[in-house]
Amino acid sequence: MNSERLSSGQVFASLVGAGTRLSIKTLADSSGACLFAWSAADPFDQLSDAYTFMELRRVWPQVKDCLFSTCRRPLFEILADSASPAIDLLRHNAWMKRKHMLETIGGFLHPAEEFSAPVQHAWPFPVNLFARTRMDRDGVLTSVPEVARRDHQIQLRAMTDLAVVLIAASHGVWKEAAVIEAGLAAQES
Repeated sequence: MNSERLSSGQVFASLVGAGTRLSIKTLADSSGACLFAWSAADPFDQLSDAYTFMELRRVWPQVKDCLFSTCRRPLFEILADSASPAIDLLRHNAWMKRKHMLETIGGFLHPAEEFSAPVQHAWPFPVNLFARTRMDRDGVLTSVPEVARRDHQIQLRAMTDLAVVLIAASHGVWKEAAVIEAGLAAQES
């Protein structure tokens, strides 16, 4: 498996073929990632927290569930989630504000990249990894810190050819410290 260690705010981007396994592991407490993905053939067929919620009818997908696109196609299957549930569909900014995410991605991806990307105003909202949001009786959203602990791991399998972008994120971790490890493994025969 090829893997890369990322500090908070660093970006991992890759084209992945159908069947490729994506593994994301936390290397420090209070760490996670923002996951963006879209069809390699059509950048507007994007990973969607909203459509995944509508298909699953719950805000925390589990192992064997799929994450769906805006065209309601399965883009990823969840193979493992050690802090289950640690994939959060309830809010978009569990790790960082959207404006900051778009600035981070914009500084990383360039127009001449090997894969097409949505124009900046058409970027999807991310799916938060290693995040779980709780809503109290008054409707206040709070983070559940137990899912963002060191050595937690999520594994996803691409259901089709995808462009994948991950932004490493953390709360209270030294900026230069690696907070996640992202890796790809070739499709299984």
